[in-house]
Amino acid sequence: MVKFFTTMEVLHLAVILSVLFSVNGNTVDVSAGENVNVRLSEEADLSCTTNVPITFCTFISPGGENFPINEKITYGRISYMGQDATTDCGIKIKNVVDKDNGEWRCEITSIGDGGVAKKGSNSIALTVLKAPKSVKLEPESLMVVDPEDTEKRIRCTAEGGHPAPSFTWTLGGQPAKVSVVDTNTDQDGVYMEEVVYVPSKADDGKILECVAESEAYTADDLSAEINKAKTTLNVQYKPVPAKGVYEFYGLTVGQPFDIRISFRANPTPSDMRWKMHDGVEVPQGSEDEKGKYTSAIVSGPVEGEDSLYTAQLTINNVVAEDADTLNTLMVTNQHGSSEIQFKLALGEKPPVEAGTGPVIAVVVVILIVLVVVAVVVVARSQGLLCFAASDGVPDAEKGKFEALNKEDSTPEKETTKDIVKNEPAVEVPKSGDGDAEEKKSNGAHSPK
Repeated sequence: MVKFFTTMEVLHLAVILSVLFSVNGNTVDVSAGENVNVRLSEEADLSCTTNVPITFCTFISPGGENFPINEKITYGRISYMGQDATTDCGIKIKNVVDKDNGEWRCEITSIGDGGVAKKGSNSIALTVLKAPKSVKLEPESLMVVDPEDTEKRIRCTAEGGHPAPSFTWTLGGQPAKVSVVDTNTDQDGVYMEEVVYVPSKADDGKILECVAESEAYTADDLSAEINKAKTTLNVQYKPVPAKGVYEFYGLTVGQPFDIRISFRANPTPSDMRWKMHDGVEVPQGSEDEKGKYTSAIVSGPVEGEDSLYTAQLTINNVVAEDADTLNTLMVTNQHGSSEIQFKLALGEKPPVEAGTGPVIAVVVVILIVLVVVAVVVVARSQGLLCFAASDGVPDAEKGKFEALNKEDSTPEKETTKDIVKNEPAVEVPKSGDGDAEEKKSNGAHSPK
């Protein structure tokens, strides 16, 4: 009875035979394609090549399952990828799942003349990208920071996912100044990063955000911000003035005057009172017994400034004694009290004196100009620098003249001087030529 083998059985038999016929040292060089990163449900292409004709091509999964492959064989999600089975050894994996993650091996067998089998293999890393299920912050939606807190520890966790995500932190939309103190991954695939944050009053109301970074997130995931966890900072502190000592000018005797002072506090002030120079104390929302002062209820916070408040006091009738006085606004919340001082003055605010810097600069420039002018005048008078006079005589000739000028002035020496100068002789006019033009000699006329 003759038994017919299926294609799969033939391939398995061929693999066995190739091993049996293999000879030590008879190997082929196999080059693996690039490692592959894909998300769940996407496709993955794995390939290997060699420089000899391929007889058998087999892929082995991370779980140890064998997949002999050619253009006629498929394994459900896994099919042959290539143009020619004798030159191409590759597979296409559709609808990638978690178990596909890991190292795949491709084995190539080439049977040459005489049935000698040559075999080689290489590996390809297939990484199945899996986004974390959730990202959380501890504390979650609101983090209260008391004045006693010199630092605050914050933990961000990402559950599940592959490979491990990285974390970035932002505060108010800008990179946060935090220090990483711990990172960990537990057996359940929960990734954690813990940081230390140093509180600042300026951060009150800002959003602290932890962002999990992973290739596994799709564009839709990022648009939905499922990779982020946020908490709003509630930085609490006692009241503080928006600036130093306040000064108010423009008071007029017999007229009312409004005083407005801004300050910051978190939480909202529980008490506020004005302590005036004349000993009168005016709580917010009240008037003193004599009716001189009226205090309004604190207003605020201002939109966009969650901790900024404004207190107002009206002096209903200004008197001369109010001038040049130092007064106090006392503000209290659950974290303490602050005294904000302010001064009162009659008339307009005096003009600010100009600084001495510009004056000094002008004086220095004037001095420099005067020095330059003096140097120019002296140099010109002494014939120095570029003001030295030029007589048109070469330096060598000047030396001769200077040497002659040092000698005694005798007739003989004068003659010699004339010879050196090569001056022309005096031309005597002819008789009868009295009206003729005088001839020039060495700068003098001939005697008549």
